Amino acid sequence: MKAQALEKSPLWHELTANHLEGRTAAFFSYGNEGANELDEAGRPKILRHKEWFDPEQEQHESGRQAYAPLVWQCRYSGVEVPDGLWRHEVIGHGRAYADDQREQLLEDAGPLAAFDAWVAAFADHVRAKGLVPGTEEAARSAVSTTN
Repeated sequence: MKAQALEKSPLWHELTANHLEGRTAAFFSYGNEGANELDEAGRPKILRHKEWFDPEQEQHESGRQAYAPLVWQCRYSGVEVPDGLWRHEVIGHGRAYADDQREQLLEDAGPLAAFDAWVAAFADHVRAKGLVPGTEEAARSAVSTTN
């Protein structure tokens, strides 16, 4: 009862403020979507009890969605995660892991270009956003511009 009352009080926001609130996070993930390790039905070939896993019930439509709980936890904590800065790229789809190493990645310009674009978008976003009000950096900047 006390916890419920506290959550409804004006003190709640102050007591639960995240020290990273207002900051921006970005996520770039990559994967091979099972590569050559899936059978024709979309189940891992090594799976012994195939009846225990229905690929049609897979909860993640994409590798990006696998990170949804982390992204939403950031957002609920006041850390901004813009949709455009939450990306997933497929790398090495259909190739054996042994054939999907640094050498092959260097030959596959698509994922590397996507990563470079993501880094540029993150830098542009943070530059345009500026300093987060209430942070030490913003306070130092304000002092230096008034002197």
